[in-house]
Amino acid sequence: MELLSLFSQVQEIPARTHKIPVLYRPNLRGNAGFFQRSLTAAHEQDDTKPAPRRRNRVVFAGRRHDVRAMTTHYTIFETALGHAGLAWTAAGIARFQLPSVNADATRRHLLRRTPGAEEMPAPPHIAEAVAAVARYFAGERIDFSDLTLDLTGQDDLFLEIYAAARRIGYGATTTYGGLAKTIGRADWEAAREVGQAMAKNPVALIIPCHRVLAAGGKIGGFSAPGGAETKAKMLELEGSIQRPPQTSLAL
Repeated sequence: MELLSLFSQVQEIPARTHKIPVLYRPNLRGNAGFFQRSLTAAHEQDDTKPAPRRRNRVVFAGRRHDVRAMTTHYTIFETALGHAGLAWTAAGIARFQLPSVNADATRRHLLRRTPGAEEMPAPPHIAEAVAAVARYFAGERIDFSDLTLDLTGQDDLFLEIYAAARRIGYGATTTYGGLAKTIGRADWEAAREVGQAMAKNPVALIIPCHRVLAAGGKIGGFSAPGGAETKAKMLELEGSIQRPPQTSLAL
């Protein structure tokens, strides 16, 4: 009778989705008292709590950052060329959105690349970057090379290319192949990789991908709103290129 009573207790144990631990298996050769104590201890053990999780961390520019602390915020602001956007984390500026025709378009483009970012007024160090961008589009010569960036997720090659691109000064230009040579590469694949890095540049203007041209001094592609026309306007603003004034076709 005592053995039947023990089996009835086993049947009352809630169903588990995982394999039944050895602790729950009755030892028919042992005494009932030992099994009773084991069964009671098993019920008292709370195995519904998840195991402690290791802190998830990412590497940024040789430093480690806690992902949970890397909340992304953004702000939209007006420039002479339209509304621009800037997103940042605790590590630095993570995304710059070149000007669009209105604030809604800029916000849409920015959130497409930084989903989940929260809009908020810019803190002082970000406000300085915002003011510098506004002055740049107003025609002032600005150096963005001292701004701290958060390039989390970029591979080592892209980080090397971006570091080289940041050394291209205001009003200067180079080509995809020329930028590849600055990192010690002269093969055609390197020029293609430079082009890919420029196309995926998360902080255009701050990393001045608009100063990197195609072979022969051609404008080349530009993934920002307005495409090559926006790139040409920025180069013209810096005095890198000169375009003939547009003539009216009106009669």
